[in-house]
Amino acid sequence: MRCCSKKVPLIIGGILILGGLGLYTNKHFMGQGITLPPAVEIPQQRPADKPSESVAKPAQKAEGVASKESSTEIISPEQKRMESIIDQIFPKDQMKIGFEIPESEKSIIEKSGSKSTYGELLPVGAIRAAKLLKIAPTDIVYDLGSGTGRALMMLYLVSSAKKYVGIEISKTRDDIAQEALKKLRTIPGALNAKRPIEFQHQNVLNANFSDATVIYISSLCFPPEVVDAILDKIVATVKPGCRILTSKPFSEHPHIGPAEVVEIPMSWRPTGSKTHMYSVQ
Repeated sequence: MRCCSKKVPLIIGGILILGGLGLYTNKHFMGQGITLPPAVEIPQQRPADKPSESVAKPAQKAEGVASKESSTEIISPEQKRMESIIDQIFPKDQMKIGFEIPESEKSIIEKSGSKSTYGELLPVGAIRAAKLLKIAPTDIVYDLGSGTGRALMMLYLVSSAKKYVGIEISKTRDDIAQEALKKLRTIPGALNAKRPIEFQHQNVLNANFSDATVIYISSLCFPPEVVDAILDKIVATVKPGCRILTSKPFSEHPHIGPAEVVEIPMSWRPTGSKTHMYSVQ
């Protein structure tokens, strides 16, 4: 923005001029005989208290856009069904369940080279992810770092792969996922015995996911070296054609196709967080 476009009040010789607005305190300016409205009184404000225009204005605009999108968004029948089932498993007053874990587990995770910071895929994000990954009945889906299991169960409810597996290093979060799966089994029509879903408590780098054809990784807070180690294991074990959706981008690799950057609604950015989609070559 050019500096001359800012609406800055100036006081010159007792005449109050609001740049760009054309308002003055005296009724006849410079003897031109132009009658103007009464002066607009501006309250005094200390410079330290004045909000930064460069910060405040974009924030207001962003909020307006998000509000407009949320108010006009159409919820599909499959999303309504999925959210209804998930609400039975994870009550709304337990939305943050699993976000905090014991210090002893945080220490284990940090010793493995990773971080315990947690976030999740949102329901509308699960639908978008399933469509972008083109999950089909022949696919096997893995969630590497599956947390409380919510994301994998949402993918299960909105797609048709033949098998779903979640792998999580935190015992607390894996226990929550196992209990949630028990609840899912009690909901009529929620599960299909021919399409199993399971959760494993172990380090992703020690797990066997060589049969994966689709991999989801909520890796935004993973250190770069952990992301690189996961990539090396993926390339070394899975078959070409495996599709990968990851929060944090991979380093360049000869056996990984160029990334397609997409926006997926996440708990830390409901309007859409940059997510990266790859395929193994």
